[in-house]
Amino acid sequence: MRALIDADILIYEVASLCETSIAWPYGDDDVLWTRHAHIDEARVRLEDSIATLMDKVEADTCMLAVTPKTNWRFDVWGDYKANRSKSVKPMLVAPLRDYIANDPRGKRIDRLEGDDLMGIAATHPKNGADQIIVTIDKDLKTIPGNHYDFRKDEFFTISEAEANMWHLRQTLEGDRTDNYPGCWGIGKTKAEKLVPFPVPSEELRDFWYDIIVPTFAMRDLNEDYALAQAQVAHIMRFENYNLKTGEVTLWTP
Repeated sequence: MRALIDADILIYEVASLCETSIAWPYGDDDVLWTRHAHIDEARVRLEDSIATLMDKVEADTCMLAVTPKTNWRFDVWGDYKANRSKSVKPMLVAPLRDYIANDPRGKRIDRLEGDDLMGIAATHPKNGADQIIVTIDKDLKTIPGNHYDFRKDEFFTISEAEANMWHLRQTLEGDRTDNYPGCWGIGKTKAEKLVPFPVPSEELRDFWYDIIVPTFAMRDLNEDYALAQAQVAHIMRFENYNLKTGEVTLWTP
């Protein structure tokens, strides 16, 4: 079994755990606060987390997916993740990403998020079914295959039709964390009512024009807007990325 591990999540969690705030007396009645973290401790914790997950899913090999600085989604939706620009990340996030990217198990490709790397690997026809996506990110439910949610300790399998269903729901809902709005006024409950069942790929185009586009139109949002939301929400599958040229093919119904 090959584990496709969302290393971005592990890195952030480990970096947060290893960070310590210290209060230093400063002057007569003031305090100077500093943050400290030890990279060696973080690497040990990270390796422990990886080993634990591999044992859990009974994997003998793994791919550790990490996200680079650049991202094709910014070209589609300029405000993608703009809400994170002023947030302060744990200090060791960047060096831990470099540590994993330089490891033989690591995978980091320019302009592809870690989610995309897992999606492409999971759907690559030569990789076979003997692999499993390991993450807590609900976005990966848009990828068919075997899954393990290590926060909920749940194993499950997603069919292609189910993956299409999750993608269309995500298109309607949007994602506040990633800063794309979806269709105004559509939350989780309404999205589930609008897309209540798995959507086979051969029925995807009809479903798009019968349900998705009219729903956006009711909010005075045109098809181009809806398509941009769908493209940003879509995790790359094998057919969306040219491994030789690095060309991204955006999702279309």
